Amino acid sequence: MVFRQRKGKGKLTLQCPPALLELLKEHRKRQAAERLKAASSWTDYDLVFATRRGGPIAWTDDWRSWKAILKQAQVRDARVHDARHTAASLLIEQGVHIRVVQEVLGHTRVTTTERYTHVATLQMKDASERIDQALGARVEANCNPNCNLGPAEHEAPSPDIQGRGPVSCGGSGI
Repeated sequence: MVFRQRKGKGKLTLQCPPALLELLKEHRKRQAAERLKAASSWTDYDLVFATRRGGPIAWTDDWRSWKAILKQAQVRDARVHDARHTAASLLIEQGVHIRVVQEVLGHTRVTTTERYTHVATLQMKDASERIDQALGARVEANCNPNCNLGPAEHEAPSPDIQGRGPVSCGGSGI
């Protein structure tokens, strides 16, 4: 078995959520019991997740476990790597800054992280509402959604030739 250094420049240090930390501590206790039971047949590779004899888990076994977890959770089939994309997207949806997500994923460049994240519809709606509040704009019913007129200019709009809304709205008045 050949172990290689992770991609990137240095060691990756993660902040572990308290609930996950407790699960890892329980796992470590079970692993210590397996180590005692295996006695001299235990090979210590200093792995968090190992076989009953301390060796690395074969990727086929890992893959089978992953598929079983997905089935038990009744979620769509996905690659193990897709979990990274999901984690990144969930962090972004929770308001975590992209640079923090970059650190969590261990990416050297933020552009790599951006490829992992997917903007949700709710985030787009939130962004729209925030820019609306920041600009103090209100879109009148007879106005183009892209209108850039201020509230005072909407008080007495002058219709364009076709009567579809203010000329300066640049639009259809839809």
